[in-house]
Amino acid sequence: MRAVLGLISAYLPLFAVRPARRLVVTSLLGRLSTGAYPIPLILLIQGTTRSYALAGAAEATNLAAAALTGPNRGRMLDRFGSRRAIPPIAVVRAVAIGALWPVAYTHVSWAILVVAAVAGIAAPALPTAMRLQWQRLLGRGDPRLAQAYAFESLAQVLLFVLGPLFAAAGIATIGSGATLAATAGLLLAGALPFSIAAVEDRADGAARRARASPIRLAGVRTLVIATVAADAALGIVGIAVTAFAKRHGDPSSAGLLLAIFCLASVLGGAAYGARRWQTHPRQRLPALMVLAAALYLPLGMAASPVALGGLLALAGVPFAAQWTTTYLALDRIAPAEASGEAMSWLSAANATGVGVGYVLAGSIIEAASTTTAAFIAAACLLAIAAAIILIRQATLRGT
Repeated sequence: MRAVLGLISAYLPLFAVRPARRLVVTSLLGRLSTGAYPIPLILLIQGTTRSYALAGAAEATNLAAAALTGPNRGRMLDRFGSRRAIPPIAVVRAVAIGALWPVAYTHVSWAILVVAAVAGIAAPALPTAMRLQWQRLLGRGDPRLAQAYAFESLAQVLLFVLGPLFAAAGIATIGSGATLAATAGLLLAGALPFSIAAVEDRADGAARRARASPIRLAGVRTLVIATVAADAALGIVGIAVTAFAKRHGDPSSAGLLLAIFCLASVLGGAAYGARRWQTHPRQRLPALMVLAAALYLPLGMAASPVALGGLLALAGVPFAAQWTTTYLALDRIAPAEASGEAMSWLSAANATGVGVGYVLAGSIIEAASTTTAAFIAAACLLAIAAAIILIRQATLRGT
């Protein structure tokens, strides 16, 4: 308990910075929608069309649209700021999510997919916007920024645990369609107050418009490529854990096992962010990836869900810390006036990597008839990500 209180106290100074508390609360409220809406979306479409294939296609379309257009939304944040960029995007997304309820009853596949794509295109990039706010509240290069990024990574992991719980409660009480609409309300309840409270950067707008895309920087490309590889490993673990639980006759345990992984990530990330590190992020990042690879390898040796749960409690520890360090490394190489777009490239790489991992996991498990090979593949991908960072260290030399 004393250790937990010590971790909490280490983060309290962040919230003494005005208006950090309001920005954090409203950002988290808006982001809860992202973690909550996939379950009611899938259940609604499957329930009205009797097609899991269409339900899965709608969610895949939404994710693909969000990933492909993410850098454009980041560029909008850089150019116009959160106050002007977020409200129209959030309103369009909320309307699109709400429209999926009646559109699902039309049974028109193309209409469902189009509306799902619009919802993805209009994802308001609140995680990126909040990280930009921390930069403006604390200043780039401030040692506290590492803690702020660590907090954001922890919060993001927790939201993807709390979101499904919110969805489950809503589905049980008001049904999947109304719950889907409620997630649109959550988004507006968080995103609009967040945009009002946002601290804007007074940097020259003409300079922002003239700035080339940060993806042209070799260091940004290094981090994007490494992120795809590392998060493909994460996608593999998600599918492999589910398959492992099912093959051991207890499919319902998959949720608990993945929750253990998430909780370990939260605790590891909290401890990591509470410490002041003297080394450069480009040096810590490959070390964290190698550690994660070493902890993923034993997953393939688990003989029961209980044993796998114990191993996942270790394997999850470096995850949030790895993400925190990736963003810190990005700050050292991406220009301030293009931070939003640079962060959005990482978000797109995350979504791409997880999607690639899903595909790889399914193919490996079917071909090998075991989850062991999938866990080994995840470890190999993390090792590849570490090698990319090490080989391209020169591209990450910033301030």
